[in-house]
Amino acid sequence: MKNGKRFLLIVGMTLLLFGSLQIFHWFQESNDSKKLQDKLKTDAIIDHVEQTESSPFLSIDFSTLTSQNEDVVGWIKIQNTNVDYPIVQSFDNQFYLNHNFHKETSKAGWIFADYRNPSSLSDQNIILYGHGRLDNSMFGSLRLLLEEDWFIQNQSHQIQLSTLKENRLYEIVSIYTIKPETYYLTTFFENDQKWQQYLETIQRRSIYSFDTTLYPDDQILTLSTCQDDNQNRLVVHAKLIKKEIRK
Repeated sequence: MKNGKRFLLIVGMTLLLFGSLQIFHWFQESNDSKKLQDKLKTDAIIDHVEQTESSPFLSIDFSTLTSQNEDVVGWIKIQNTNVDYPIVQSFDNQFYLNHNFHKETSKAGWIFADYRNPSSLSDQNIILYGHGRLDNSMFGSLRLLLEEDWFIQNQSHQIQLSTLKENRLYEIVSIYTIKPETYYLTTFFENDQKWQQYLETIQRRSIYSFDTTLYPDDQILTLSTCQDDNQNRLVVHAKLIKKEIRK
């Protein structure tokens, strides 16, 4: 009996120690990710002046970023969230799930574009992924978009995105959660009818009505992250409303 109690005590202490180490590593990775994000903002010389109608675009110098990582394809910023990151793209949709901007192993991962999209991010449906971190890093703060308080702030319905050649402004048209699936992650559409069906589907799924009309020539930006302990996906769709060639 004593040996049995001793064994259970050892097992319990081992599990407690393992859990404590996991928590420590999680906080350490979160802290490292935040420091890296701040450094990259400085490297990119981002203009964080408030977005206005006359000046809606980000101001980014990509030269330092691309010298650090040749996988850089853009930068994304969403007002009133923590989303403010360079976008990378690899040869698959797995690498940056567990590697950071400097390609170092990290459970926090990074924000990355679907490998099926061109590096110019010029498809009909551009897809970006990021972990839904509980500390609101990566795409973790997208959960704020589910709240009504966020929805009523009209100015926060826009997404700023810059590629290496263009500055773009997107307007959010749909937000929802859904079980893991591949439909909303479609990047190739056989014809305009399939594309129109897709546009109607993503609008119908939205938990809010954005009162925005989608047309066959619209370009869509899709953000995808994990939700509810990876049981669901939180999805945000936005349409391109303005762009300019980078100088």
